[in-house]
Amino acid sequence: MGYAGKVRVICFDLVPNNIQNLLDSRIDFLIGQDAHTQGFQPVMLLFDRVFSGKSPETRYFYTDISIKNKYNVKFDDTLPAVFPRKNSAAEFFRQIL
Repeated sequence: MGYAGKVRVICFDLVPNNIQNLLDSRIDFLIGQDAHTQGFQPVMLLFDRVFSGKSPETRYFYTDISIKNKYNVKFDDTLPAVFPRKNSAAEFFRQIL
């Protein structure tokens, strides 16, 4: 079709399969959404409200995003959180590089 090299692929979530596809150049960019905080913080805010009567300190709670490509993903200190506990990010990269 003639689109090779013209179409860019951007995906969400810094999970091992997406990172592998990023390193294999099947994905151009990954957007990390801080899924842990997005899942944990609302539950804790609700818990505080229901059990302590405490209202959130602010109306909005912003979380971080990170944009990764195959060149900078290897240097992310937060990546071990997305890998199974038995494998560290360093071990993952040793296996695939």
